[in-house]
Amino acid sequence: MKNVHGLEKHRPDTIREARVAYVVASALFFIAGILFIIFPQIPDGILRWIFGIGLCLIAATRIFAYWSNDLYRLAFQYDFAFGIFTAVLGLLLMVNFEYIMSHLQLMMGMYILLDGLFKMQIAIDAQRFGMSKWWILLISSLVVVVLTVPLIFGLIPVDELRLVGIAMALDGAENSWNTMYTVRVRAKKENKEELYGELDRIESPLDTIRKRRGKKQ
Repeated sequence: MKNVHGLEKHRPDTIREARVAYVVASALFFIAGILFIIFPQIPDGILRWIFGIGLCLIAATRIFAYWSNDLYRLAFQYDFAFGIFTAVLGLLLMVNFEYIMSHLQLMMGMYILLDGLFKMQIAIDAQRFGMSKWWILLISSLVVVVLTVPLIFGLIPVDELRLVGIAMALDGAENSWNTMYTVRVRAKKENKEELYGELDRIESPLDTIRKRRGKKQ
């Protein structure tokens, strides 16, 4: 416990910047989704750069957030691997746009589905941390997952880009809420965590008894 807290104290305090960057990136993802819903006939040349650059920026934000000094590693715990996956998807969209566009509904559907599943896991972990509103996180991630399945299989007879926009808007809103709640709660509990860390280093009488019994056995 001592080493962990020592490392946290000597690391740069980047959690605030990571939180802001993550919320801004999620908000932009949400706005892009709304634009695709309203204007589903955007030219391919513009879509290439919107998707490509946008996903690469989101990837950079995810990786930066993962390396921030978030003590609980709750909101950003899966973002290193998922950030790399997002960067690869963004680069593929810029390099081989025609191929990806022919499978855009499937590719973006899988991306958003994975994000929703990771957020479900975060909601379950939040419950273990004692966060009172973990069930809201779980419901919002379930909504994203359930509504993304028809997008992947093309079950709704709506314009493809409009469907992608709906899924993006839902995912962006869910990510913003998830980050604002989980990271904010961690910040409020930071001093308590340090206090509990100090208390954990004090051996209780029960621990002493258990150790003595173990030596006798």
